[in-house]
Amino acid sequence: MKYLRNYILNRNTYFSLILFTLYYSVKLGPKASIKMAIDYRWFDLWYKTDTSTTETTDEDYIVLINSENVKNAVHSTGDKLTRFYSAMSAIKSHLKYSNKKIKNLTFIDYGSGKGRVLILAKKYGFDEVAGVELSSSMIDIAKNNFSIVNEPDIKIVEEDAACYKIPEANGYVFYFYNPFGAEVLEKVIGNIESTTQRREQDAYIVYSNPIQNYLFDEKKYKLIYEKHKLKVFYLDYNG
Repeated sequence: MKYLRNYILNRNTYFSLILFTLYYSVKLGPKASIKMAIDYRWFDLWYKTDTSTTETTDEDYIVLINSENVKNAVHSTGDKLTRFYSAMSAIKSHLKYSNKKIKNLTFIDYGSGKGRVLILAKKYGFDEVAGVELSSSMIDIAKNNFSIVNEPDIKIVEEDAACYKIPEANGYVFYFYNPFGAEVLEKVIGNIESTTQRREQDAYIVYSNPIQNYLFDEKKYKLIYEKHKLKVFYLDYNG
């Protein structure tokens, strides 16, 4: 049973996709299992990439990282496709009140892993896409994925998210798929606040699987979209 489960979760074939759907159909029901297959497996089958397998162990992940904040890192696969597109749709709707287009914002994914969300952002139309990741092995896989999908302009840096210097831009979308604990997240959003306020730039924050949601309770975080395990904020200093 353990071997079968590992095969289902770590092989990007149409046969494994069928087994994946059947496996979760027993646990969650047909409708939920099909949604999971689309969210987690369709992307890699379509693009021939590796963004959803879980072959790297937590122990390997920790050994490869040299940072005092590694204890706050959360090891995960890429976010769900449906959550990403829901968040982008919400941002596009909010931008109707301004003269900006979503493609002109810089997209930054914290804890970008194997690069699924970065690829989605680039394919969605963002001109500038960047990822921040602690693990060099994850970055190597991500860069190979960028090459496979012919998106060499995607940037990814090996750096502690708390120390990342946000690049100059005409506005931002900051993406978090619960990449780390409260201690690091608090430092990161503090950097986001000081940088965007100083530069007087629009900033949207997508928080998927929002475990540390209380960090966004201040009035300046205007909630523009909320759905199960997904929140999208607009950072409004005038609110």
